[in-house]
Amino acid sequence: DGLLGGTPMTELTQNGIQKQLVKQLKKRVGRTTVKHIIMTLKQALDCAVHDDPPKIASNPAAGVTIEMPLNTTKLEKKRFTADLAEKLVAAAIMTGLRQGEQRALRWTDIDFKRGVVQVRRKIEKESKRERERGKTKKAWRDVPINAELLAELKAHKLQQSNHEHVFANADGSVGDGDNWRVVGLKKACRKAGVEVTWQELRHYFASGLVKAGFGKFDICRFMGHESIKTTEQHYLHWIDDPEADAAAAVKIGQAFNF
Repeated sequence: DGLLGGTPMTELTQNGIQKQLVKQLKKRVGRTTVKHIIMTLKQALDCAVHDDPPKIASNPAAGVTIEMPLNTTKLEKKRFTADLAEKLVAAAIMTGLRQGEQRALRWTDIDFKRGVVQVRRKIEKESKRERERGKTKKAWRDVPINAELLAELKAHKLQQSNHEHVFANADGSVGDGDNWRVVGLKKACRKAGVEVTWQELRHYFASGLVKAGFGKFDICRFMGHESIKTTEQHYLHWIDDPEADAAAAVKIGQAFNF
């Protein structure tokens, strides 16, 4: 009754159920909980369809998903100009930060004198809250950045309106992760003529560390991995053979002019 407002079974529609589930997601109910709700509802309505005699002709929950409509506001769309989208991608490629870490990045986390990005917090994917707790115990780390990115960040800071976060929205709020992926990254990829995921941008950063001659212990530290085992699992083939998967890395690099 709480979810569907006491709507009679015969009056349930796919659109109505979908709207109620979106409301639950907006209330920050966990996606796992919402998945369980859908599964239970589908099973109950399936039983109603197969009752003798059937209580309803078809299952209105059959096509329901937990995909929340993208909240891409006019402000967010305006913010993701091609130039700004490229800055997000450039920072990801040159630092290897996870998306949540980059979204949470503050100007106070950038040491311009030392040329270092200090990873100290992240935006959680589910709750969308900022947490001073990393994905792993070693997620908090210092990542060296090159002169090119330092110059880009300095120029970006001068253009920004004294916001706390490096890649804040025009009003100072933290950008939505889905918008970063669907609007920001896609816009940059479209211009570059390539399709990549945020994780692949991290892989490109790691491949650059390998080519630069960094050992697996340094790569583990800069990537924020829990252990060397994780680094070896993902990148040992690159460390042992720097040419392995080189084509993919070169494609990303050429697409974004790195």
